[in-house]
Amino acid sequence: MKLFSVVALVVALSLLLAGARIADARVVTRSEAVSGPAFAGDAIVFIGVGPTGKFALMRVGADGAFLRLAPFPNGPGETIADENDLFLAGTISTGEVEGSTSVVAASSWKFTADRYYGTSPTEQTFFLGTPSAVTAQPVSCVIESDAAHLDVEGDRVATAGNGCRVTVTNTATGERRTAGVTRGGLVRLAGRYVAYHNSARDIEVWDLETGFVAYRVGGSDTSWDFALQGDGTLVRYRGVSEDCNRIEWYSIAEPRAHALAACDGDAVHGIENDRVVLERSGRLGVSDLAGGFSPLSVPEQPAGRVDVFGGRIAYATRGCSPDTGTIYDIGLDDPPAARVATPICEAVPGRAAQLVRRGWELPVRCLNGCRASVRIEWRSKGRWVGTVSKRVELNANVGMRLTIRSPKSERPRFGKRRTLKGRAVVKVQQAGDATRARSFTYPLTLRR
Repeated sequence: MKLFSVVALVVALSLLLAGARIADARVVTRSEAVSGPAFAGDAIVFIGVGPTGKFALMRVGADGAFLRLAPFPNGPGETIADENDLFLAGTISTGEVEGSTSVVAASSWKFTADRYYGTSPTEQTFFLGTPSAVTAQPVSCVIESDAAHLDVEGDRVATAGNGCRVTVTNTATGERRTAGVTRGGLVRLAGRYVAYHNSARDIEVWDLETGFVAYRVGGSDTSWDFALQGDGTLVRYRGVSEDCNRIEWYSIAEPRAHALAACDGDAVHGIENDRVVLERSGRLGVSDLAGGFSPLSVPEQPAGRVDVFGGRIAYATRGCSPDTGTIYDIGLDDPPAARVATPICEAVPGRAAQLVRRGWELPVRCLNGCRASVRIEWRSKGRWVGTVSKRVELNANVGMRLTIRSPKSERPRFGKRRTLKGRAVVKVQQAGDATRARSFTYPLTLRR
């Protein structure tokens, strides 16, 4: 699983004659994402900041409705730097989230970090439940030097941590099975198999039915990502040299390396039905086991983890500011779309604007960080007139109280009334991309 991945999104694709596929993308949400997203049935779960501006584990249903499953104890963290802005020490918070139709599991941990002494986890929390509700659970193995990692398939949850045995628990029956001792890093669960890094940093594919290692992949000191299929097929991404990153697959019948990307691999995200979702030369795409790669034409390339489930992918992209993004949901075999969904910022004003000495005072909140201009208008002689627009930079989920200057000669006439009906016209632009601009109009009460 990729950590610090910002936030949120998924895309659908179909073959063109040129080999690339167009994505029919559904925007799940526009929100700051710290970890995830992951499928939980037809819903999406992720760790990040939702509409309330609070750091939490959240679920977004197929209808777009948010459900806050649990508040997360660890926020984004704090760092201390010297006078040259060089990192000295601080705390770094992150987590993992996985889901299925019946189970949602998430872990949250906080690291203390020091420029000279490295990092170590100081607080860990494990959440387990359904897509409708989760509760905090005790961490079964005390982990000194690494964080707990997890994976979910159906009713089963796999957990792993440095120096601990990999444990697979069936949440429906309570049955628990264990595999080998892991040295930390990812754990992946699929069918009767679970894969993890063993104490020698090799990747072991463990057969939960027999209770023994099915096969072992060596030379994994530079293996970062790997994915597992239900028949035991493993795909891994590893660094061979400074300029060469390979993607290779292995199977029960052929536990030797088969190259999918000789030296241009960037990431491996998942495997289903012998189709591998990966990145090569900066492009997200799908490869068969013979190495045939089809790039996906998507609204934006992913900024971290891509979840793969049931022929669909979900991933997050960067949005209007470095810590925000959009979460997409896409089917790999969906037909080409006439147009793709494009992430766009949105700034929401309050319901009332107050007339003050210098002009209008109006609270505004941006849902995911953007550059916006706000114009207050009212009816005069049958047409809308208003103030000069004010352009501001808005951070994600941070409210601002704007003062929009308005000379007395440009103000409405209230007469004996204390309020008037008006509207706010908000124009937003995604930072760094002038082509992504949109206007929103909101009703306002103007108060004298």
